[in-house]
Amino acid sequence: MGRFDWDISRYDSKDSSKRRIYVVDAFSGATDLPQQTSLQELFVKNPSNLDEMFAMFDSLISKLASMAPEDSAIRIVVDSVSPILSTTPDFSKVYRFLRRLVVRIALVNNAVALFVAHLGMHGSRVETALKQLTGNTLEMLRIVEKDEDRTYLRIEHLRETYHTTKMLPYIITNKGLALNPQGFF
Repeated sequence: MGRFDWDISRYDSKDSSKRRIYVVDAFSGATDLPQQTSLQELFVKNPSNLDEMFAMFDSLISKLASMAPEDSAIRIVVDSVSPILSTTPDFSKVYRFLRRLVVRIALVNNAVALFVAHLGMHGSRVETALKQLTGNTLEMLRIVEKDEDRTYLRIEHLRETYHTTKMLPYIITNKGLALNPQGFF
């Protein structure tokens, strides 16, 4: 977010009663990359240790459930579930872990969680199971057309909501993600 000059300071307050965004770095711990987030309590050191990871999430969600005001949205971003899937050989354990996590997050007033997964890494069976688990699926696609990278957002499904199924061109600007159904290209 910093690379795009997005100011999230009003959501990422040091005062936990005012904080509205939590980014869980579940990627860096599976690589040799340095920790990407400044939020120590939300850094997953070992994505294959599902018990340790659930304990971290459970602690965060318990804290949020007790303090989340009904008029203020909480956002939890898990970037990414792909290392969790690729470092744990038993998909059924990962699925149960994610299902427990989705249920726990649902208990927090006005909380929305965004789970990032990288398409094509895990096979269609795993990707279909993840889509069914979450109930809402947005795909961000990069497609090469006419020797140019083009980016599209596709709403696969949003539970109980009418939506388009067309691929919508988008760009990321310093103001956020900008959609244009007529096309940017």
